[in-house]
Amino acid sequence: MKNRSIDLVTAVRRRAAVPVTAMFLGIAEIAGVATGMTPASPPIIGGGGEEASDSIQARIDALRQEIDQYRVDRDEHWRDASRALEMRRLVSDVLADADARTSFESTPFTAGWDRGFQIRSEDGDFLLRLSGEMQVRYVVNHREGDEAVPQSPPAVAAQNPPGTLWGMENRRTRFRATGHIGDPRIEYCAQLGFRAAGGSGFLELAFLRFLLDDGWNLQVGQFRPRFLREFTVTAVNQLAVERSVVAAYFNPGFVQGAQLQWQSDQWRATAWSGDGLGVPGLQNSPWQRTPVTWAAFGRVEWKPAGEWGQFNSFSSSPGSAFGVMVGLDLAGQRLNDEIPGLDGTRQWTASGDVSIVWSGASLMASLIWQRSDGESRESAEPWGVVGQIGRFVAEDLEVFGRYSYLEADSPALPAPNQGRWNGFTLGANLHVGPQIKLSADAGIDFASLSDTAFVGNGAGLRVDEPGQRHQWLLRMQLQLLY
Repeated sequence: MKNRSIDLVTAVRRRAAVPVTAMFLGIAEIAGVATGMTPASPPIIGGGGEEASDSIQARIDALRQEIDQYRVDRDEHWRDASRALEMRRLVSDVLADADARTSFESTPFTAGWDRGFQIRSEDGDFLLRLSGEMQVRYVVNHREGDEAVPQSPPAVAAQNPPGTLWGMENRRTRFRATGHIGDPRIEYCAQLGFRAAGGSGFLELAFLRFLLDDGWNLQVGQFRPRFLREFTVTAVNQLAVERSVVAAYFNPGFVQGAQLQWQSDQWRATAWSGDGLGVPGLQNSPWQRTPVTWAAFGRVEWKPAGEWGQFNSFSSSPGSAFGVMVGLDLAGQRLNDEIPGLDGTRQWTASGDVSIVWSGASLMASLIWQRSDGESRESAEPWGVVGQIGRFVAEDLEVFGRYSYLEADSPALPAPNQGRWNGFTLGANLHVGPQIKLSADAGIDFASLSDTAFVGNGAGLRVDEPGQRHQWLLRMQLQLLY
């Protein structure tokens, strides 16, 4: 019995991981067994040997169970700790990999609103600005006559019945991304527009601009050229609901090419060369479908008073300084056989304009002349004039008036002298805030706009019957900038 007790004590002592209290209790009980004097048991006297052995064995078994349970608990704890350590290592690896893949990891940035939603790096080298515009318009148009007139494209008479038509349209819906990459001198712009007819999306703007030294910059890609005064001002900064009939007729469209510009305090000169001006189907055309042999234009502007930014809008806010700007345009191009029937046609365009702004008022006048001739067609010389004035009569209410005259001069038509617009447009703008403008205007034509080569649907106009006059229109528009 003594040897057995000593073996058990030795085994217990070797279990260093056993809690201290359990270890001492076990030693005490085993020592008691060896001496026959455990406090929890009465002294063993005389013939109780077998019962004492059973009691000691029971206590030893209980102690073994306790030790075995501790082993289980200890192993489970070690497994949980191992899992936690493994999870921490995995998370650390993932974060390290994410840091390695993030190029802007060490570049703080700011985000907010400044002429659009923008994200800008702290050092100013990277900028992304998201913006756009929406023009929702209601139009009423009335033309005299009693016959439907074919319009082209497409030449469907049912689209132009006599009498009055009215309806709504989303005239312009655009999304735009602008900014600079790596250097504030390298600017970019990409703009997506949606057609009023059908709502399909198409690319309007996609260009890079490099700001060079001494007032020079170079722009390449697809953009609206700085050509003709009304098109140097964006659609959202016009006085009337839409540009004039004259501007619509000579519309240069969106061009593909390269534009070089120089600007000083009083002078600005712009030169461009590319795939053509105002040519149908030119926008987003591939390189092998260029419809011109050559095309180029130049514009020179002189500003003896004011700041250049004052002439980015036809509205002059109350309190603004006096300013004057004079502009001259000259363009030429030669068409090729990509447009059937126009191969070899040469086209020259010249324009002059003057703009004056002062506190709460603006004045603009322009003259445009064009000559087209070719071996297979008779020459034509359309021309037009525009004069407009705007005035704030209250802090947020602006009234305006515009006179425009267009001589389409289309010798190929049966009545070439009938393609005219000679009329007034009167209206008002309510500037609800920097992003919202409500506009309404009315116009009337005292001539006959019967030139079916020109369809002014975008301006709310229709083709007249030859000799019919007094086409009139009402337009109302809600404009939102975002």
